[in-house]
Amino acid sequence: GVKPSTDREWQDMLDKITGELNNAPISKASGLSAVDVLLQFPATDLLTGVSRGLPANVVKIWNDYRQKCMERSVAAINVQPREIRPGQLVYLKCNDHAPKLAPRFEPVTVKEILGPNRIRLTNGNIVHSKDLKVLQHCEDLGTDDDSVADDDDVVSDVPS
Repeated sequence: GVKPSTDREWQDMLDKITGELNNAPISKASGLSAVDVLLQFPATDLLTGVSRGLPANVVKIWNDYRQKCMERSVAAINVQPREIRPGQLVYLKCNDHAPKLAPRFEPVTVKEILGPNRIRLTNGNIVHSKDLKVLQHCEDLGTDDDSVADDDDVVSDVPS
């Protein structure tokens, strides 16, 4: 079993155990509950008091059940793949110690891909891909500055 070494670990473990015990009467893994795994003596139904037989490999059945639960949770999280190409506009994470009102990301263009997670930018920096934010439907908007003189209200990608 797990032995906590600090008060915080003890509290965390106790939290998890009591959570499992509160849901204990609910049969989950092939008719087993958390109490069946924690208590290693002939099982008695907590609600009715009736003795019931347990399989010999209770811990393995429970561990398999918990593993499937975790896999289901991971599979339920949708992840959009990030594809970074040279010439693509991305946003680079700014300094963590920037003032509160300073922008958190600045727009830069990718110059070349140096490896699976190393990217050279047009400003000369080589950064890790985790520091880049890739916008999925971001297009280069060209050089139109949307000045008052050209009498249009939208930014176009065709220079006038």
